[in-house]
This record gives sequence, C-alpha cells and structure tokens, in this order.
Amino acid sequence: MVMFNIIKIASTKQNTNQQNKTMIESLTPEQTAKMPEYTKKWLAIGINTDRLDYDETVSIIHKVQTNLLKTETTPVIIVNNPVEAWVACHFLKAGVEVKDVPAKVEEYFVKGLKMEIETYTTPYLNGSFDANVWSFYDFFKDEVGIDFKEASENYAIWHSTHKLGQIYPMPTAVVVSQKPTVIHLNEDNVTHCDGGPAIAYDGYGLNSIFILNGTRVPEWLAVTPSNELTLDQYNTLDNADHKMEFVRKFGVERMLSFGKKIDSYENYPDQEWWTKSEYELWDMAALYSGIDYAPHLKMLNQTVGVWHVESVSPECKNLKQAIAERLGGIDLSDHEIVGIA
Repeated sequence: MVMFNIIKIASTKQNTNQQNKTMIESLTPEQTAKMPEYTKKWLAIGINTDRLDYDETVSIIHKVQTNLLKTETTPVIIVNNPVEAWVACHFLKAGVEVKDVPAKVEEYFVKGLKMEIETYTTPYLNGSFDANVWSFYDFFKDEVGIDFKEASENYAIWHSTHKLGQIYPMPTAVVVSQKPTVIHLNEDNVTHCDGGPAIAYDGYGLNSIFILNGTRVPEWLAVTPSNELTLDQYNTLDNADHKMEFVRKFGVERMLSFGKKIDSYENYPDQEWWTKSEYELWDMAALYSGIDYAPHLKMLNQTVGVWHVESVSPECKNLKQAIAERLGGIDLSDHEIVGIA
C-alpha cells in the first residue's frame, strides 16, 4: 500500500539515528483540544459530493503514477461509481482499448454484454474515503510536529487524492470513480437515512445504499415509515443487526406491547450489571403463529445505548437461564464483573 510505503520511508532515517529518537508518550491539553477541528474538517471532506474536474483529476493521477507508483503516466478514465470502475478494470485487463472502455461498460449493464467479473475488491487508493486516515496524519504532522522528512512530497501527493473518488491503477489506464451524489449522516456522524438512501451514486450497478445508524439494511426497512412497519416484516429478518434496527425504528416498547413480561432485573436487586442493562425476559409468542412460547431477552447495550430484543431458546424460563445461554453457558450471577467494554 502507498500509505505503508510512506510510513516506511519516513521511519528509515529515524531508525538509523536511534539516539535522536524521542518517544511521544502523551498529548498536551492544547493538542488534545485541537482534535475536534481535524475531525470536523476531514469529515466535511469525506462526505463532499462535488463532481470531479477532469483536468485536475488527470494531474493528480499522473503525479501518483510518477512519484508513488513509479510507473509511466497513462490515460485516465472517470466513471460514475466503484462498480462501474471494477467492470472497466476487467475490460482493460481483457485487452479492450482505453478509448472503447466506457462504451463497453455501458454495454455490460444496458445490453447484458458477457464478461466474467470477479468479486469486487476495494482499491488501495480510496480517494475521499481515506479522509479519516489523513485526519490522523495531519494532526500529528501539524499539531505534534512529526516530521515526514523525505516522505513529505510523497505524502502531499497522496494527500491530494482526497479530491477524488476511488482509484484503480491498471497497466494501460487508471480508472477513477466519481464520489457519491448523496451521503447522509445522523447526529452522531454515522451513515444513516430514515426514508431514503444514505449513499447514492450516478450510473449503473450501484445506485442507492440503504443504511440505518451505520448498518446496511434492506431497502424496505429504510424507506418504510415506522408506523407502517409490521411484525410480519420483522419475522422475515434473519440478520441480528437488521433486527436491531427494526426494533429501534419500530419502537421497543411498541414491539413489547405484543408480548408478556416473564422476568425482570427488578427481581434480582443483588445483580448490579443486570440492573444496569435492565434485562427483561419477554414471551413474544404473539408474533409467531403456531408457537406457544417464544422467549426474548430485552437489554440495554451499555456501550452504544441501544435497546436489543433477541430471541432465546424455549428452555429459558427466567433471566438467569436466558443470560447464561446468550453468553455461551456462562452464569453471570456466579462471576464478578468489573466493567463492560
């Protein structure tokens, strides 16, 4: 990876002068106070959806080729999204002339042109998607005074790729993806959109990505208003994260209103962590036709503050059994818990 090459270059001279090496063990309060500025700056860059300027893109890519990849410069192809880019790479690999690649990509999606496409792999030059990495490096360069030494020029070139989408270097051309046309975040700056796509691209093969609170979900779960969600839809889900987002959107209390409480943390006053997680065991048989008993464990995730409602086996008749089953047979009531990560 280019990033690792830069780090290696920066550390070579330092390793030959160990007597001059100074270990940074902590940040000053002033340095720490600067962190939010870098987070805000690079978050804005990461979610920027401006369209690429062709001449600027070519200039950046040619510097990347010459200085980082150590290759000859080649033509640059800009496509609408990463999936189009991936298909374009396969046509280039198959020997299609650079000038014909955009038309072949369109034929592949519109006319069903046959081409064996491997499973998608993210490139190691991720454009604006590497904003979090540059936030980290810029902070330590500008605020802590880390000297990249002879790697500074290479870092500046790599740094300039934040203006682009993902970059796919091929021997005969470099394929560059446009950035998304839409990126939505929630108040915690996590990818999220209730009612539509959280991320959207132009073009073929990858248009809308539906995400709730950082979890990619089926389209119907993202776009259906919470008051129109049904328990029948919940029963179609087999992914625990999808179920969590359904419960969060549907409303945990609304969901539990269809069930019957079997046991509660309130019955175990000596179990501190059961109380903190507000464990409850509910029979949700009403959600399932033909089932007499369907125990579910309700709990508060203390790390992220989200309610979970997870099914457990019918053998669980009380909280002790349900919690032990969820923890692979470990009985929490017999252990001292010092903290939760």
